[in-house]
Amino acid sequence: MTTPIERPESDKTQCAYLEPWEEASIGILLGNDASLADRFSIYQLIERGISTADVFEFASSVSLLKDKQILLRVTGLSVHSLYRRRRNNGQNLNRDQSARVLRFAQALDKATRVFGSRHDAEDWITTPALGLNWAVPLQMLINPVGFELVDDFLSRIELGVYQ
Repeated sequence: MTTPIERPESDKTQCAYLEPWEEASIGILLGNDASLADRFSIYQLIERGISTADVFEFASSVSLLKDKQILLRVTGLSVHSLYRRRRNNGQNLNRDQSARVLRFAQALDKATRVFGSRHDAEDWITTPALGLNWAVPLQMLINPVGFELVDDFLSRIELGVYQ
């Protein structure tokens, strides 16, 4: 059985509604060129690679990503590579890393809508879920099949059919 990922106590403040930054944080990664509904733009963004600067800006808007280990898991980079890329301004993530970051952002965005707050979404995404065979959703987002399972489960929760 997988154990939940611990979050700092300071990140456990309750939020009853979506703050503007909660709705807009995925826009940091997408820029002005893409929307989640435009799959071709998403494809092009992944092919170009998401800039490291955008990843750090996105990470600063997500309390969960302030944990360096979680940020490394989401990006698929080592600590040295991540900060080297940050120093070398303008260097983009590769396709796989960009896709990983975008899958995380999409899942967090959907979980925020389903659960009603970023706080609840971040708690859910770091806790083993019965409907995912007790896997931690965050750990499943590393590959496309895991993302599909998490996305499907969130859709079932949204519809009230989650067994």
